[in-house]
Amino acid sequence: MNTANKAPLLSVIVPVFNTEQYLEKSLNSLLSSTLKDLEIIIIDDGSTDSSPEICDKFKADNPDWNIKVIHKKNEGQSSARNLGQQKSHGKYVTFCDSDDWVEPELFSTLVSAAEENSAQAAICGIKYYNEVTKKFEYHTDSLFPSTLTKNTFNIETCKSVIRGLLDCSPCNKVYLRSFIEQHKISFDVQCNFAEDNRFWAEYFLAAERLCLVNGGFYVYRINQNRQTICTKAKKSYDSFAASMMIIRETFERHKLLDHFRGELIAFLAIQISVAYCNILSTRKKSFYKECMEVLKTCKHFSFAHEGSFAVRLHSMYIYAVFRFLPFTVGNIAMLPLQILRNSKIKKFLRRFAA
Repeated sequence: MNTANKAPLLSVIVPVFNTEQYLEKSLNSLLSSTLKDLEIIIIDDGSTDSSPEICDKFKADNPDWNIKVIHKKNEGQSSARNLGQQKSHGKYVTFCDSDDWVEPELFSTLVSAAEENSAQAAICGIKYYNEVTKKFEYHTDSLFPSTLTKNTFNIETCKSVIRGLLDCSPCNKVYLRSFIEQHKISFDVQCNFAEDNRFWAEYFLAAERLCLVNGGFYVYRINQNRQTICTKAKKSYDSFAASMMIIRETFERHKLLDHFRGELIAFLAIQISVAYCNILSTRKKSFYKECMEVLKTCKHFSFAHEGSFAVRLHSMYIYAVFRFLPFTVGNIAMLPLQILRNSKIKKFLRRFAA
């Protein structure tokens, strides 16, 4: 609610771009939060539909709430999120995409967990709602193991670095704002695909205390527009190699590469496998060479300390293919993995990192 001269407990940052069909539901879900000490920052990223008017009306209709609406030229979701961070005043910050919505207990649950554990971030799971079938397709807890709910953890103690890196959505977490500012963590405006990777990798590797809440309180809407945009991005993967390189550099900067080299390679192997099996055939050769360069910077192969035999075998296979085989041979070696076009197999590959 709107409390004068008092910093809010939580700032909720909502980047908006042409989501008029879903925007009202998304914004109204924030008002249903059981945590009322909120600052809602809506960044209209140059929308060309009626989204700007919906944002302004939402603020006007709710004068008792601490709501800011900022209209800017279109520069992408990362730019909008970064601006929201700069304008925020909450002790904690979180993000909500404008075609998704939140369960009433999301913010109170995560903030309480962070406060009780003196954690720099609190994490929960996600529900997935299919706009076509009008059904919740599935619910997943965080990719972090549920056993971590018993204690705070960090990259050194979680024993699940691979799954931790895969859990990169910014929307199922609350973050300590002072920690973001201290470490100068931001979203990568140069990446047009998987732009969340840099932000989360920086945060995950730097944090000393993280905490986990079982259950999915953030609702991710699967809709045709989002799928179309995602498909176009995936077919080119223009920023994929740059994004993966940033993560490798983050490990090196935090002096964690030597110890977690195997975990990093296993993570890269999963990402490369999925990307390679979805990319356009006309892009495969150049993409193959980009992945070769990324793996080359890992210097040498190491097995992960964690994970199953399948994870280790997969990481060794992908590393060997992309490091030592020319494209014509490597492309043939990757044919068995074309089964990854099946979305269920893709989900399994992300999960089998346990």
